[in-house]
Amino acid sequence: MWENIMKKMASIIMAVCIVVMCSGCNGSDKQQDELSDYKPMIYVENNLYGDTGNIYDSISDTASLIGTIEKLVPQNEKMGEEEFSSNAMSVGCEVYLDETNPEYTMPQAGTATM
Repeated sequence: MWENIMKKMASIIMAVCIVVMCSGCNGSDKQQDELSDYKPMIYVENNLYGDTGNIYDSISDTASLIGTIEKLVPQNEKMGEEEFSSNAMSVGCEVYLDETNPEYTMPQAGTATM
């Protein structure tokens, strides 16, 4: 008799532990967004450019100034689709576009290429 009671108690305790472990692993997306930073990005000419990690000392001779960053988005917030906004470059940072390589934009010299 005691053996059956102990088996039932062990089963109940194991079931409770499994429920607690599973509920702890189920974090909401909102909570995860609040705790993480987004990689450096720039939104220019209806395109969102992400940081490649490449750093250049100067801007290409074929690149032309297309504008400056007008809005700084906090790095822990999702980037919107607002022209000349960035979550890494400060307001006023010049942005260049190389027509020979349009998939890249370039913030002012000395910073990472986006």
